Amino acid sequence: MSNTKSKIMYLSPVGVDSLDDLFYQMISESKNPNSEVHITSLDDRLGSFSHVEFRSYEAMATPGIIHATIAAAEEGFDAFIIGCFYDTALF
Repeated sequence: MSNTKSKIMYLSPVGVDSLDDLFYQMISESKNPNSEVHITSLDDRLGSFSHVEFRSYEAMATPGIIHATIAAAEEGFDAFIIGCFYDTALF
């Protein structure tokens, strides 16, 4: 196993950061010790909603997800997780 530290970004695609600490605790329990995990959510200016079940909500969240993905790549993250089982922004 490599000693290289992996840098992982977990993004919640809803504009609510109140669950960020919970997501961090859950991921911390199962992550590789050599992994550094950062939890974030979309800015609530994009629409503070509790789900992206509707296509209109998904359309509102997708640009923010794309921008966050690009920013994570530019900041040297090795992996990017979109925390949504709707596969938001994956086309």
